[in-house]
Amino acid sequence: MKNCPNKFLIGLLLVGILNSTNLFANNPELALSKTLMFVDADGDGDPDTSDPDDSDPCVYDPSTQVIGDVTAAWLALDCDGDTITNGDEVNAGTDPRDEDTDGDGDPDNTDTDALDPCVYSENRVVGVGSAAWNVSDCDGDGVPNGEDTNPVSDDADGDGDKDLTDPDDTDPCVYSENRVAADATEEWNNSDCDNDGLSNGDEVAVGTEILIPDTDGDGDLDGTDTDPLDNCVYSANQNPANADAAWNAADCDNDGVTNGDEIAAGTDEQNPDTDGDGDGDSTDTDPLDNCVYSVNQNPANADATWNAADCDNDGSTNGAEIAAGTDEQNPDTDGDGDLDGTDTDPLDNCVYSANQNPANADAAWNAADCDNDGSTNGAEIAAGTDEQNPDTDGDGDLDGTDTDPLDNCVYSANQNPANADAAWNDADCDNDGSTNGDEIAAGTDEQNPDTDGDGDLDGTDTDPLDNCSYSANQNPANADAAWNAADCDNDGSTNGAEIAAGTDEQNPDTDGDGDLDGTDTDPLDNCVYSANQNPANADAAWNAADCDSDGSTNAEEIAAGTDEQNPDTDGDGDLDGTDTDPLDNCSYSANQNPANADAAWNAADCD
Repeated sequence: MKNCPNKFLIGLLLVGILNSTNLFANNPELALSKTLMFVDADGDGDPDTSDPDDSDPCVYDPSTQVIGDVTAAWLALDCDGDTITNGDEVNAGTDPRDEDTDGDGDPDNTDTDALDPCVYSENRVVGVGSAAWNVSDCDGDGVPNGEDTNPVSDDADGDGDKDLTDPDDTDPCVYSENRVAADATEEWNNSDCDNDGLSNGDEVAVGTEILIPDTDGDGDLDGTDTDPLDNCVYSANQNPANADAAWNAADCDNDGVTNGDEIAAGTDEQNPDTDGDGDGDSTDTDPLDNCVYSVNQNPANADATWNAADCDNDGSTNGAEIAAGTDEQNPDTDGDGDLDGTDTDPLDNCVYSANQNPANADAAWNAADCDNDGSTNGAEIAAGTDEQNPDTDGDGDLDGTDTDPLDNCVYSANQNPANADAAWNDADCDNDGSTNGDEIAAGTDEQNPDTDGDGDLDGTDTDPLDNCSYSANQNPANADAAWNAADCDNDGSTNGAEIAAGTDEQNPDTDGDGDLDGTDTDPLDNCVYSANQNPANADAAWNAADCDSDGSTNAEEIAAGTDEQNPDTDGDGDLDGTDTDPLDNCSYSANQNPANADAAWNAADCD
């Protein structure tokens, strides 16, 4: 017994004082003799006659104990040491001698219901329940309390699987197929059995696997996966290395390449065209380079990055090239040597900018004839002519026929002055002092400095088309054969002969004696001439001259009828200039000299 005094004196006092007091208090009719007959030495309400130990108030027989007979001292005691007084236990209905009245292992002082063995607090000590409690089944799950992890719950771990079927009712993450989701506890629903970041309850709601962190096997935990039931939908947290075989064998972007192969190749399994070049990864010759693709490429399917790129580095974006119809893989689509980005018409190999480089042009361009001059572009580049100008030197002769297409003063018979340029018209190809343009206007030959061949350059010639009309600049030495063979003064002597003779080819009678140079026996001596001489055609000099030195001018003699070639026309020995009648040999002046008279005079008989 606990806290029970074992002194006879105390017992007597309890019998004589306390008990009698209680009895008298409760039953005033009782006589003292009756009171003295009820003896309870330890005051526990169990008469000494039945009390197993009448000296220990905490040892009594409940069947004979009369609660109404217990002393105040007993009520204040705590026989079972559970910190609850006997009196409070009597009032509560618990057993003052048993610290765990209901035998559930939870002392009465902490037990939330000390009279119900299936109700207890967290203070319950496992393994100390009573035998009766151990064999009972509080939660009715078929497992005795003594063997039950949680005797008051038929699902100890709260996983929704009854303890009877749960393979491990201590582990909420181990359960059988008998688990009922609706029966799981809030704690279980809030926990995360597979540590995937998604609570068990949320996994149940979503339909994902509670014990598999990546339900769809895409390498993205259910807790971060944007669609944990679709292995082709996942977040940036996805790790291909954690994906399962099904995911690796799948083709999420339907590009004909499995996810696993795309990961191995470094392509994007979520993008059918990883490099965005318009060619699917399965056909793309290099699916990581948007400038390398197969014939299956479709520009309409290319992305903005591809359109903004310049695959051939020609200065024109792929998008611009597609719009223009040029080849985004060929920097010079028309092959004219001018990049598409600078070419004024990248589809016409005869139209290009100043950036064109013939050295970069293709065979087709070299074989073409952009200016239609009869000479290919390649031949023009080799010759140094302009393949864009049919007449590089502007002389009016196409480069293809021009004997020297770089010299505007050298050309073939195909030359057409009407097609010549201003530079040619301003030039003076024959250096005759007259521009080509002026010569064409005048009808002279711009390639011949002396068109009429008269020895006078066209630029100074008074009439460059008439070889008998020229200026003082004329040089007979430069005259041509035609001029030399001509007879400009119509005197019967060619120009050449006159030049040789020293006569004037422009004067039919150089010495002015009235006899044309062509018949004149000495066309440079006006006193020597032939019988063709006509005094009427003689010039003033001749008329003033005195060819026979007879003192009478030729003109006077012609007027007088005398012979200007005979100083004594009538032969009378008197010069015509002094002869009183130079036509009558019998009439003469005192100057007459018979010694000079002719035979006729000597034979005459003047008197």
